[in-house]
Amino acid sequence: MPAHSASDRPGRAAGGPARSRRSRLLLPAAALVAATPYGSGIDARRAAQALELGLSQGGRPPSDLLSVDPVEALQEGLPGLLAGCGFDERLHQARALIILAERLDPANLAGSVPFELATRARQGGVPAWAVARTSLMGPFEQRILDLQAVLQARSTRALAAAGRRLAKLL
Repeated sequence: MPAHSASDRPGRAAGGPARSRRSRLLLPAAALVAATPYGSGIDARRAAQALELGLSQGGRPPSDLLSVDPVEALQEGLPGLLAGCGFDERLHQARALIILAERLDPANLAGSVPFELATRARQGGVPAWAVARTSLMGPFEQRILDLQAVLQARSTRALAAAGRRLAKLL
């Protein structure tokens, strides 16, 4: 498992005590591999940065960015991977969870990274939103996962716009 910097640890945000972290968002690049295109040549990191730009333009404080690699999750086991990066602690310090995924498909959702993240958010009482390049989820599936909304974005410009929209909803 990769080493995590001090900024990856819970309560270690630069410029403030742990209690200020409650106003931050937890933004995992869920179901994306950093080297895998999000679509139109956008990798997970660029997708998260574009969404973060929109959130900041909408007046939100910086997010707690966390990348969850689904290939690594399969190899190491998702529960162990999430425990290793302090996901649950970070989630409970966050005001909201935004799941950034390439594709949300109800047929493949059970057991997926987005499903696990949304489930943990629901169980922890943290509201969750999703932004996906492609979403085949209807209102029923969104309700099952307790997602507040699912936004679609296919380009960095659309991801920034989705971030601005989310900033108003949060």
